[in-house]
Amino acid sequence: MAGPHVIGGSTLTLPSDTEILIERSFRAPRELVWRAFTDPSLVPRWMGPAEYPMTRCEMDVRPGGKFLYEWASQGHHMPGHFVEVDPPRRLVYVDTGPTPSRVTLTFTQEPDGRTKVAMLGRLPTKQLRDEILASGFNEGTEAGYVRLDALLPELA
Repeated sequence: MAGPHVIGGSTLTLPSDTEILIERSFRAPRELVWRAFTDPSLVPRWMGPAEYPMTRCEMDVRPGGKFLYEWASQGHHMPGHFVEVDPPRRLVYVDTGPTPSRVTLTFTQEPDGRTKVAMLGRLPTKQLRDEILASGFNEGTEAGYVRLDALLPELA
């Protein structure tokens, strides 16, 4: 993939052979977007495509705290732990599931009141990065972000 790839409101770039960067701007203040990413009662309302609802969400949002996301209809689970929690600026976690990765989420308040979220995933190999890209990861992330954009006004 040469240069940025845009799907909906998200932009995907590949900073290195083992990294995926997805950026998107949301129409909400940073504190509200942070809450949507870190409140286990809110995450299932938006994460992933609507046709595959998250069926389990456990989060202990603190350094060393664990999380578990499950999508029973897909037989998919994502366990891991939080490495860095700096509200409402930065969240770093390690996914210890079938696609191990280290993900850094950066929340930047923009002058127009919007919040830019940058999600940088670091994978152990180029092969795993490419498999994740081929699996529809970006499209699934974008579908969730569209749902989050619709949910945020309700949380204000």
